Amino acid sequence: MDERGYSLVEMMVVIGIIAILLAVGTLRFREYFRNYQVESQARGIQADIMRVKATAIYQRRPVRLKVYPTRLETYSTATDRDGGAEPVDVRVLDYPVVQSKTGNVLDFDETGTTENERTICTEGGEGAAVDSVVVGNIRVRIGKLASGSDCHGESVTSR
Repeated sequence: MDERGYSLVEMMVVIGIIAILLAVGTLRFREYFRNYQVESQARGIQADIMRVKATAIYQRRPVRLKVYPTRLETYSTATDRDGGAEPVDVRVLDYPVVQSKTGNVLDFDETGTTENERTICTEGGEGAAVDSVVVGNIRVRIGKLASGSDCHGESVTSR
């Protein structure tokens, strides 16, 4: 009698190998996806800061950005909620951020400069290529926080 096909044992071995590969692939995919989201958030924060700087220059007036652990609020002037103004834009963050300085205000004057230098770091970005934004007087740069370091500009490697 001529035998064709696979035995039950061979099929179970193949299914077991496929299950192991899927499990490993799923874990890696989750890690890659989280890293992508952290990088995307850091780049989005940098873009928001650059947009606020450009608005201050274009409109020739001070503009305020407030950075909270879970959101960014943009104001059309240097007046915020405390002064009775509502934000023109609120960006909710997927991952919490920490800052190198106390206070959450970033004021940009009509020349696009700020006196509120700080570093903004996204938490949970250990495997991401970029996870931090360093805001200087005139320059905004993005980078990677050194492993195990506090959120300070000196600990961030520019990318």
